[in-house]
Amino acid sequence: MRVVGLVCALIAAVVLAPVAGCGSSSDGGGSRRDATGTAGSVAPPSDPKEQLAAGIRALNTVPHHIAIKATAGTVSTGAEGAVDPAKRAARLTQSAVVAGKTSTTVLVVLGADVYVRYDDGGIPGLPPGTWGHLDSRRLTSLRALGLGSTDDPSGKLAMVDAITSIERSGPQEVGGTLDLTAGPGLLPGAVKALGDAARRVPWQARFDTQGRLVWLSVSVPGAGDRPAMANETSYSAFGEPVTVDRPPARDTIEAPESLYKLLGG
Repeated sequence: MRVVGLVCALIAAVVLAPVAGCGSSSDGGGSRRDATGTAGSVAPPSDPKEQLAAGIRALNTVPHHIAIKATAGTVSTGAEGAVDPAKRAARLTQSAVVAGKTSTTVLVVLGADVYVRYDDGGIPGLPPGTWGHLDSRRLTSLRALGLGSTDDPSGKLAMVDAITSIERSGPQEVGGTLDLTAGPGLLPGAVKALGDAARRVPWQARFDTQGRLVWLSVSVPGAGDRPAMANETSYSAFGEPVTVDRPPARDTIEAPESLYKLLGG
């Protein structure tokens, strides 16, 4: 089964940094404010680990835009969108390039309702360009869709507990290594292939002057026949309204069981 549209979420999940309720605003976008905002600066916590945790918590409280770039060997993916954590509303447009062919997937989240559209097909029972409606309560985890939990919409607080080393490289920058075995992963084979290296995966993070996380990079080294994976996520436009529309009923069907099984339902 060819499910290129899931590649971006899979890469994000394996590095313990899934996108939770991420998506692009359906109101046409408009200009984006600089991520640093206009308010006065906030002094960072003395502990760099607390600085990271605080930056993620701040991210979980306000609407924002998101952009992702990820690569794994010859697979290149990108995603853009926006999320409102309080409303658990989001829309994300993903694109993946595999063997020179581009595939597009659109994800919409509205509370417990999740809608997925694969524009090039690949899911039995879900025609190309048709929205498949998923009841998120039927899934054991939303990690395969890049979604976090209600108490951690960004899905990144799990990363804090997985950190094996951390140091500050500047007033608004921290970095170090994390342990991929410390949390659940969609690709346990990759962790096994890495061996001890799975406990020392490099990462870097940046914050704006308000202490909010604005950039996160995780680099998973290659091992055996598994290519190296690189994931960069950027956040901006904090506080700008995010409007997410439910897909038209005429273009929506209930997701087939094959999709639930693929996502762990």
